[in-house]
Amino acid sequence: MRQLIQPARNIWTTWLDALAPYYCPGCNLATSTHKGYHFCQACRPLLASMRHNDALFRYQGPLAEGIKGLKYQQRVSYLPALTALFTSHIHRWDKQVDVVVPVPLHVKRLRQRGFNQSALLAKDLADLLGVPLATRLLRRTHHGPPQNQLNGQERWHNVRHAFCAKPLKNPIRILLFDDVRTTGATLEQAKKALCKAGATKVFSVALAGAQE
Repeated sequence: MRQLIQPARNIWTTWLDALAPYYCPGCNLATSTHKGYHFCQACRPLLASMRHNDALFRYQGPLAEGIKGLKYQQRVSYLPALTALFTSHIHRWDKQVDVVVPVPLHVKRLRQRGFNQSALLAKDLADLLGVPLATRLLRRTHHGPPQNQLNGQERWHNVRHAFCAKPLKNPIRILLFDDVRTTGATLEQAKKALCKAGATKVFSVALAGAQE
């Protein structure tokens, strides 16, 4: 019976691939969906791990293209492949955090973009950890120019006192998440706001980090 079923499954998945192909976030070329939503075989070896504690992978090559595609071209179909990269790192925070908090966008930028890419990525991270996602705990109060348009010193000044967090009634451990870490200025200032609000521990991490 198993031998009879297997060819039918192959026909079914082949038909699905032809009808609605999945596109690799790194090169945007169609790849097979039934093998899972991942980077294609050509792009996968180009994903480089980051040794910095606040970033999982280097912001370069296919991963940079995937994040930019999600962020600026609304390619939400890239989300499964991007969040699949969390899997091998979950042990770092398992049973260590009570909630995941994404770095927020200012309300004006959120209206312009239509969504917060960090919140979309953080949702899957929270699901993998089995903890809630808190999108209203941290607020961005300063609307400055995009960080990628500034140099190192300007980036620190741009996000200084840019965040405000709601006072916490109970002490909690937080995993603060952003899509990209460059100088660390954004994560550092957001972390300070959460600690000031009463968080007992704040871990911070980005999916990708720029080389320094």
